[in-house]
Order: sequence, then structure tokens, then C-alpha cells
Amino acid sequence: MTDNFLYGVIIVAYFFGAGLLRISPRDKRFAHCITISVLLYGLTLQFEAIYGLNLIFSVWLILKSQIFSPKISGYISFLWTFIYLGIFRVYFQSERMLELGLFQAGAVCNAFQLILTLRVSSFSIDASIPNSPASNASFVQYFSYCIFFMGAFTGPWVPYRVYQNSLTVNIPLDKKLIREKFIFCLGVLAVAQFCMKFFPKRFIVSDEFLDMGFVRQILYILISTTWFRCKFYAGWLLAEIAFVFGNVRQKDKKYPQITWGENVDLQGTELQTTISNPTRRWNLSVNSWLVIYVYKQVPGPKVLRSLVVMTVSGYWHGFEFGLYLWALGLWLGAMTESRLDSITKGLLPESIKKVLAFLLSYSAMSYGALAFFFKSPDDFVKILRYYNATSWIFFTGPIAIILACSIADLLDWAYWGGKFSTLISVKSKRDAAAKR
Repeated sequence: MTDNFLYGVIIVAYFFGAGLLRISPRDKRFAHCITISVLLYGLTLQFEAIYGLNLIFSVWLILKSQIFSPKISGYISFLWTFIYLGIFRVYFQSERMLELGLFQAGAVCNAFQLILTLRVSSFSIDASIPNSPASNASFVQYFSYCIFFMGAFTGPWVPYRVYQNSLTVNIPLDKKLIREKFIFCLGVLAVAQFCMKFFPKRFIVSDEFLDMGFVRQILYILISTTWFRCKFYAGWLLAEIAFVFGNVRQKDKKYPQITWGENVDLQGTELQTTISNPTRRWNLSVNSWLVIYVYKQVPGPKVLRSLVVMTVSGYWHGFEFGLYLWALGLWLGAMTESRLDSITKGLLPESIKKVLAFLLSYSAMSYGALAFFFKSPDDFVKILRYYNATSWIFFTGPIAIILACSIADLLDWAYWGGKFSTLISVKSKRDAAAKR
């Protein structure tokens, strides 16, 4: 079976299972849910399912070992999920497994492992919180959450408490929302087909592309890489429709700004004038996971926490160097935005400034994303040639701005700090003389 066929089966299973959960009595939902999950997990992955089971069972053993406190066990389990993800990529996805007569993990298995990592790691932290739904979960409940069929291969990710709640609540079916998402899905598919036909992505790694002017190159990149985003939009929108059917789409009482079961905000991603905002509105569930379980857990200043978030995000996506290059580009762009806004304040009309900010932010994101789009060794070498030919402008540019602004801040502090010190010293002497 091809990967495309398997993903087609998975999407159909989402809708079938969601419809079944909606019409099932509450006391039957759990049994129906775990039955569909086991069947989908086993039939799509077959013997490769053993790699996910290893993580599921090992984390449960750590959480219930009683060697450490629940909090320490939770952090150890969290760390182990990412160590295991590294082992999975280095060994289980390599041809060494075939040499040993075992099963090599394929692309679909990797997709499941990505979502499983989010589920198991979040459960590990949630289980360390006293009287939380995760801390009171049995092994069967924990296992059913780990292999929960909804979003298991595509996302969105949802925490355990939301999964548990979906089996007990009855949320009215929002037909208008379903209709809107389906229309958007057809729209992004049409855009993807247009971009793939008239602006093929492969042209970017051709010699002809290198001979084009920089402005034409950036414009071509902006249009041609759109199909890559649209491919994700289509899959996520279909999954989101299934989440509506299955009572999984719901607001979070703990985090009111989050709507679980949503994974993309098309307007927030495509029509923003910054790098940081589209980054937050793309893959919403993973960004929520990064905020709750990484950003809020790491001590230190915002810059450090943001850098850790980007590093973890790059690690989660894969081990290719291009992924870390892409994450670094996003981080540099986000760190530069406030500086540029301060520098240009009052220099340009707000409307023109927004247009320029939109073009600049999307140019920077698309430029950095080339390292993510072309990860194969042959293609990546050509992308490095392009970066070299353009002086790595959207990496070196933000670094230069950050350094220049930092130096200006230091000089400003030194000047005004010294001046204020002198004024304070003079005032103190005058006050002392007046008292005498």
C-alpha cells in the first residue's frame, strides 16, 4: 500500500469514527473509540506498531514506578519521550533494521510517532499534577488516549483532559462551521493545484533559477512554496471537520484562548504582517503544546525561552540540518520585528508600512523555509548555493539589525547613564551645601 492510499484510509476512518462517536450512547463511546483506534493503528502500521507500543509501555512504567515523586517521574518521562524519538529516527527508520531482519519504520509510522510524542509527553506532565484527569487515569484510559484515532497521523493534538471530555459531552453540530471549513478546503486545494502547475517547486533547485534576479527569485519562492502550505491546510481542515463531528472541538476552561480541534487559522497565517503571528497561527495545536509544556516550563528571559522553543520544535520535526536552519530563521525574524517597528515608527504611512511588512515577513519566512522544503542531500546542496549567492540575506540581515540596535542601546545607556550620574552628583552637592 502506498502512503497516499494509507492517508486516504486514515481520513475516511476519522469521519467514520467521529460519526460513530456522535451517535453512540455515552456509556458505549469508550468501547467504540478504543476499538476503532486499535483497528486503525494495527491495520495501517501492522508490525511497525511495535515502535509506538514500546514508548507507550515504557512511559507508563516510569510514571508508576514510585521510585521518584510524581513531578520528577513526569519530567523524566517527558525527557524520555524525546530521547526515544531520537532513537526512533536514528535506528528504527534506518536500513539497519532490515539488515537485522526487523521492520523499518516508514513515513506513516513517523507521522504517528510525531503525534504520539506530543500525547505521551503532555500526559507525563499532566499526570504529575495531583487530582488531574491524567493523574487518575488507568492504563487502559492512558493507552486509549495514546492511540486515539482522531488526529493520530495528521493532528490536531489535544491533551488528555480534552480527549476524556469528548467521550462524555454532547456538543451541538455546527453545520455552518463544517460548511465553511469544507469550502476553505476546496479553495486551498485549488490554489495548490495552480501553484504546482504554473510555479513548480522543483524549478527553485535548477540552474535557471540561480540566474534570475533576486526580486524575481523571491516572488517565485513566495508563490511556488504556497502549495506546500496548502497541502497541510487541506489535511488539517478535513481533520478539523471530523473533530467537529466527534465532539472533540471544544474550548478549554484552563486556556480560554485555545479551541482544541483547531489546527490552522488561514487568515491569521496568510494575512499577517509579522513573522511571529503566522508562526503562532500555523499548526495551532503544536504551538499550544510548545507554549504549555516548553515555553512555560523553561526559566529565564523571553529570548532564551523562545530559542529553546524553536530548538525543540526543530528537533520534533526531524533531524535534518535544514530544519534547524529554518527554525533559526524564524527565531531571528521574530526577534527583529520589534526593532524594525521602532526604527520605522513615523517614517512611513501606516498602510504602506503594513504592505511592506507583509511582503518582508513572508519573503523572510519563505526564504528560510527553503531549508525545510528541500531536505534531501542533493536538493539541499543547491539551496545552500542559493543562500551563498544571496549572502544569506534573511539570516545575516536580522543578525546585523539585532547587533546594531544592541550597540545603539549600549551607547545610549552609556551616554544617558553618565549624564544622569553627573546631574545627580551635582544636585547632591548643592543639597549638601544648602543644608550647611
